[in-house]
Amino acid sequence: MYATYTMKRTNIYLSDRQLLLLGAAARSRGRSVADLVREAVEAWLVAAGAAPRDEEEWRRRFDGILERRREVSRALHLSREEVDREVAEAVREVRRARRERAARGR
Repeated sequence: MYATYTMKRTNIYLSDRQLLLLGAAARSRGRSVADLVREAVEAWLVAAGAAPRDEEEWRRRFDGILERRREVSRALHLSREEVDREVAEAVREVRRARRERAARGR
């Protein structure tokens, strides 16, 4: 039985040198440039240990975060509302910092 994969089109930018060498490698192997790029991306993902998280993994992590939040609020004698305000402010700070970094990077 053959595995069926759905592929999505994407664009990448390569230098002239990269494209020249990749094209030559593809021709010498009788393969397409796209096939070699997919193979290289897959090899990098495996080497990096990248893997999608299943729903149970996300649920476990989220439950752990909520439990840690409860522990901290108990230890600091904070109400749920106080914790919610602190979390909301932290999220705003992170988003503000990201916007500033993105603006500097332009």
